[in-house]
Amino acid sequence: MSFLRVNMRFSQQSLGSAVNVYHMEYNPTASDAAILAECESWMEDIYTPLRSFMDAGCQFASGQVLEVDGLGFTIRVIGSIAPNVSGTATGDQLALPTALSAFVRTEFPKVKGSKRFPGIGETWQTDGLFVNTIINALIQAVLAWAGQRGSILTLLWTPGVISGQQGDFVPFEGTAVVTNIPGTQVTRKPLRGQ
Repeated sequence: MSFLRVNMRFSQQSLGSAVNVYHMEYNPTASDAAILAECESWMEDIYTPLRSFMDAGCQFASGQVLEVDGLGFTIRVIGSIAPNVSGTATGDQLALPTALSAFVRTEFPKVKGSKRFPGIGETWQTDGLFVNTIINALIQAVLAWAGQRGSILTLLWTPGVISGQQGDFVPFEGTAVVTNIPGTQVTRKPLRGQ
């Protein structure tokens, strides 16, 4: 089996940077150019629903695609991507490390993928909770993140996590949880699927 890791880095100007990491089992017969095109499209599908809620100061900085083994160790760097995923909202951004929060389950109860989407504007929060409009966009983003993708040579590409507990890639099983309670952009723990 072959696995991809997509590292997405966002610059939040003087506020620092935020990184989200995505994993996918993929078609190993695809060319590097096709892999990069699919990953760029995947990132745009995830972030497009959120862009109008992300502050314009939250700008895409870099995207890297790597082939990894079942433990998450890099086999090779496939290349860079530059999806159109920067924020477009005006106004003030919520204080760091405040972020939209979601997670997706796998067949193993303690193994799940979680994401914190950074750069959200203050406009989209009332009384400490995110408003329904942004939660609807978050649901669309999570569906794009966790759903299987039919693509190159009509083979499925399957999102999931690299699990230290299971010692391998674990695909998502289809159940996701989103919340209107702000989360925090956390640091990534080695060998933990997030």
